[in-house]
Parts: sequence; structure tokens; C-alpha cells
Amino acid sequence: MTTQLLLNKLYGLTTDSNEEPVTSTVAATVTQILLRNPQRLSWILTNNGSQDIRLYRNNTVTTTKGQLVTSGGVASVTVTEDFGKVTEELWAISSSGNVDITIEIQEIT
Repeated sequence: MTTQLLLNKLYGLTTDSNEEPVTSTVAATVTQILLRNPQRLSWILTNNGSQDIRLYRNNTVTTTKGQLVTSGGVASVTVTEDFGKVTEELWAISSSGNVDITIEIQEIT
């Protein structure tokens, strides 16, 4: 059973998977990744680059402050585990240079 079918069966929600990042590249300067979205149920971010990145809920993220996502690593947030945090903005910074990321979203449609 897919996530979409499970959410529909349990809660009567219609959902969709998509990509909605502001950018797909994290720079060595503070970069906004996601806008605030009250319809978002989860996101999964993959660091496709060779440098580490840090994630944080606002633009005060630094190379030492925020959730570390190592090269090739993954970070995720879901409404069932992280509650309202999933709807917030997401900001990032790389340890050096540009880092390609992929971010997948599950949201209410």
C-alpha cells in the first residue's frame, strides 16, 4: 500500500508527492531551501554533493549550527514525528562550495 493510499484510508486525505525546493543547490552562504507550507506532511532531503551541509529552520544557520547532513546523507521530517516543524521554512549552508541536493515533498492536495 502506498503512503497516499494509507493516508487516504486512515484520514480521508488526498496527497501528492512532488519537488518544491526554492533551489536545488546549497551554497557556502545561507540559502533558503523550502518556503513555509502548511499543507506539507513530510520532506526528505538527499545531499548529492561531496561537501557536508547544515539545515536549520531560519536564516541563522551556520557551518556549525543546524542539522548536519554529510555528503551522500539524508535528512527527513514528517508530521507524525516532528509535528509542525514539517511546515516551516528550511535554510541551509554548505561547508564550502555549491552542493547539489534533492528534496521530495509529501503534501495535502
